Amino acid sequence: MEKLYASLRCPFGKRQILEAERKVKFGVTVWWLVCPRLKKAASYLEAASFLKKIEGDLKGNGLWYEVQYEDFLYARQRHLLFAGRLPAYGDNWLYGGVGGRTGGVKCLHAELAFFLATGNSVIISLETVADSISEAFEKFKNVCQRCEIH
Repeated sequence: MEKLYASLRCPFGKRQILEAERKVKFGVTVWWLVCPRLKKAASYLEAASFLKKIEGDLKGNGLWYEVQYEDFLYARQRHLLFAGRLPAYGDNWLYGGVGGRTGGVKCLHAELAFFLATGNSVIISLETVADSISEAFEKFKNVCQRCEIH
């Protein structure tokens, strides 16, 4: 069993993200979004084809190279955390950025977890993205009342 620990908590003391101690089998993600309200907000935006709009905005604003550089830094961080802990890991540390992204915006859940864990994210830093996440988060405020995460 892989060891995970809470790396950020909400105002109610509940976990918002989990961080892996080492690479989880078949995964390239370091941080997982576990807050039901944040997950619901991210899912809502993904279902509304929000990722395609974000990608268009990034490419139109010339920020796509910054996203690619951020992906390199994410892969490097993953390598520093996991290298030498799993023999089969080898040279695969360069594969994929945030959430395993290799092209295009892949997963708002992974991007949001990355932002919450590090305070960095070209994507989440876009004003339209931050505003949309805030609006979606507010839309699902009733989820906190049912939250059972400890």
